Amino acid sequence: MSVFKSIPEFTTKSLDPIPCKFCKSKAIYSPKDYMESFGIKVFFCFHCQVEYCYYYNNYFTDITSDVASICLYTNINNKTYRWAIFDNSCRLFLMKDASINDQELILHFDHSCPTITPSNINEKIRTYLLLL
Repeated sequence: MSVFKSIPEFTTKSLDPIPCKFCKSKAIYSPKDYMESFGIKVFFCFHCQVEYCYYYNNYFTDITSDVASICLYTNINNKTYRWAIFDNSCRLFLMKDASINDQELILHFDHSCPTITPSNINEKIRTYLLLL
């Protein structure tokens, strides 16, 4: 399963890859124009379908040590979902557009984020969808 395999914005490589926190693969630099305008660098692990967003420092030369967000993507019943983790909160989105420009917030957790990984994302998202 590759959620974003055919999207051109995920194919450019110009920064060194970073290690994926879920596997031994590397997350490659996958710039998105909108995010770049805010100084956010995006890396994507195709093996795990995980996106990592980092802020660049004021000179845009080094990635800050803390990840700004981690997003896991999955397909369930021909729909793409995005599990986004920001600091102490988590959000589940239904992706309406493959270019990530149109998404619908489905679920939000504050300060009690469930542990979701590439190996359990389908099971957990299916459970949440049943409870809605």
